[in-house]
Amino acid sequence: MWPKPLVLAALLAAASGGSADAQDRRQWIGATNPDNVVLLYGTPDTDDVAINFTCDRAKKSIKFSYAFEPEGARNGMRLDVELSSEGGKVAVSATGQRLEMDDLFVLEATTRADAALRRILTEGRTLSIRVQQRTQTFPLAGAAKPAADLIAACS
Repeated sequence: MWPKPLVLAALLAAASGGSADAQDRRQWIGATNPDNVVLLYGTPDTDDVAINFTCDRAKKSIKFSYAFEPEGARNGMRLDVELSSEGGKVAVSATGQRLEMDDLFVLEATTRADAALRRILTEGRTLSIRVQQRTQTFPLAGAAKPAADLIAACS
């Protein structure tokens, strides 16, 4: 269900809040290994990660993970998640799961590496993630190159 342990640890730490200082230093980070290409929004050299996109090279699919506590949170619940920027909009159906080790609720969705996702991550200034009636925004400065690498690896 979750990406590799390094990414998991980072998501867990980020969702637990992280320090305000760490959150102020967040940036887009790309990482590549033989099996996966990862695009994270977080603080370098820490476990602080707010967003995770992982390309499974063998499956040619992208797993999106986002820590979010929805109303009525329960394991297995399905929620629509809208990702948007000035480059466009993509909707995915995510499944929620509560992680026992820290009581964190995480939404996960699998999507394709298509032109719409590429435009959202490379052509906008701000990424917005909307779940239920709440929207969180993230700057896209510095995302274009690692996002293009992610899309290319899964295309």
